[in-house]
Amino acid sequence: MEIAKAMNNKLLIKKRGNQMRRKVVAGNWKMNMLPNEAMSFIRQIESEVNNSKAEVILCVPYTDLFYSLLTAQDTKIKIGAQNMHWEEKGAYTGEISGQMLKCIGVEYVIIGHSERRQYFAETDETVNKKVKAAHKYGLKPIVCVGENLEQRESGKIFKKENAVIILNETNPDMIENEQEKEIFKMLYEASKDGILESKEFEKWCNVSYSRILKWFDNILDKQRDILVNEGLIIAEEKTSFKIFTSTIYTATPELKKEAIELAGLKKYLKEYTLIKDREAIEVVIFEEYLIYAQIMGIAKEVAKEFKDIYPFVEVVPTSGLKNDNVDHLISVIKKYLHDEVKYFPDEYYTSSSMKFMASEIVREKLLQVTEDEIPHSITCITTLFEEKKDIVNISVDIIVDRDNVKRIIIGKNGSRLKTVGTLARTEIESELVGKKVYLELFVKTIKNWKDKEKYLVELGFIDNE
Repeated sequence: MEIAKAMNNKLLIKKRGNQMRRKVVAGNWKMNMLPNEAMSFIRQIESEVNNSKAEVILCVPYTDLFYSLLTAQDTKIKIGAQNMHWEEKGAYTGEISGQMLKCIGVEYVIIGHSERRQYFAETDETVNKKVKAAHKYGLKPIVCVGENLEQRESGKIFKKENAVIILNETNPDMIENEQEKEIFKMLYEASKDGILESKEFEKWCNVSYSRILKWFDNILDKQRDILVNEGLIIAEEKTSFKIFTSTIYTATPELKKEAIELAGLKKYLKEYTLIKDREAIEVVIFEEYLIYAQIMGIAKEVAKEFKDIYPFVEVVPTSGLKNDNVDHLISVIKKYLHDEVKYFPDEYYTSSSMKFMASEIVREKLLQVTEDEIPHSITCITTLFEEKKDIVNISVDIIVDRDNVKRIIIGKNGSRLKTVGTLARTEIESELVGKKVYLELFVKTIKNWKDKEKYLVELGFIDNE
């Protein structure tokens, strides 16, 4: 009897559990559909949705919200927004508050979408603020959660790894190198929308292998031409069977000589026997040789021998590009730091002004976003730093010496500059001033700015006295 009672209770729990779990189908239209198209689509699916047991949510662009809400009246279709700001009101041009969404009848809102994180620098902190704001105004947030790099590599989130490349909408004609331009075109073509997944690229390669092989052949041809022009290899035509002609490339005495010298340098660096007999003044030369040692993959061995001929407490070969030994370098530096006279209070982490720090944050984000696309010979100068009670107004000039660099920084329709501004503003607010920031960025072309005293004084490279 007791067993039967327990079984009935178990079945009852299962039934209740199934009743409580709702099926939800939410669609995000992204940046698609005009108001008339939205209304037409809702009418098309109305009957199917009304007969469905699932809750159907359509998250539409802001311009479609009002018309979609009107059309979806007296149906089971729920209308949601694609984004919102965490503030109720204020100087946030182009943003929509939760209160605004609620007052027109919106029930749902998407928060933290991967595209918002990628293109508009949204963070976990801003997503948290938006979720709290959504609850405050009675909105139901649909929070998007993606995996980080560590999780992706560990396979904890997804069993099958699927890497994604985000291709900036850079005009390919702005890429000077022809090989780089061609591979950018191929990647963008494979992606169709600028977001390329590894699986997607694999499928494209299966049907475009001839084009890829041609690209590789072009690279080899270009490199051969360079070696021929520099007199390092010779192109010779050889005929066989009187009908087949092929080109054979052979090394010149100059190339053979350079190869022998390079092999000798590697052996010399690795053994490091002669340097112990050298005077200390020649150490500078061997410091340069450490670069070659790093390229040849023998930097650690050379550094070990290097310590024997010069009184360094530590020699740490590093590569910022490959992130080799950087953490070890930091730990070594910390090991030899010791207490001295305190020149600044504990809460001070720099002697630079907040005005200067703001410009450096902008410069840092600019280099992060553009990576290898622009030279590092750009500078940022803060022209306005006005601190008020609740907000700080900041204006920063981004100085470049070429118009093509200016176009790269701004990006298509100002998208890249907007990303830089968002990243910089977020860090200035959280790490520098601790309050809201209104940040303006201006990109200016000033030829040979590095030779102009005004900018060198502003940056602290020379004394204005």
